[in-house]
Amino acid sequence: MLAGSKQKGKISQWDDDKGYGFIEPCLKGPRLFVHISDFSRKPRRPVAGDMVVYQPTQGPDGKHRATNVIFSALDKASAEPTTSKRKLSSLLCLGFVILFAIAVWLQKVPLPLAYCYLALSVLTFILYWHDKAAARRGSWRVRESTLLLFGLLGGWPGAVLA
Repeated sequence: MLAGSKQKGKISQWDDDKGYGFIEPCLKGPRLFVHISDFSRKPRRPVAGDMVVYQPTQGPDGKHRATNVIFSALDKASAEPTTSKRKLSSLLCLGFVILFAIAVWLQKVPLPLAYCYLALSVLTFILYWHDKAAARRGSWRVRESTLLLFGLLGGWPGAVLA
């Protein structure tokens, strides 16, 4: 394995809490340590099984590690939702909002409940937006349990739109 040449591999182990894991090269060679800061672009958090392209190197301690890591083009489809999935999600969200607005207008749903839904959706949208921005920067993110809780409490339209 030549230091500096691009290699392909698969993340065999990833500890998201600690922000590091290991890559198994597609070609023969030792597994390499990888840290979240070694990713050049961070469209999302890595998970075990992701295919990546990287530059192998040796750290100051002499151990093998990966730098300039990016997600492989093979994983591009799983990295972001397809346009058709986004459209379907947006249409379902829009349909719910329209039906909910009609129910409020017909006085089948109390107005305070409508305000709660609106406030939770806006707050959830902001939380998801903040989380995505933090993911791109590689900084601390919003806990998944917090995101799911706000979505469950009624902010799911904001989560879908985010």
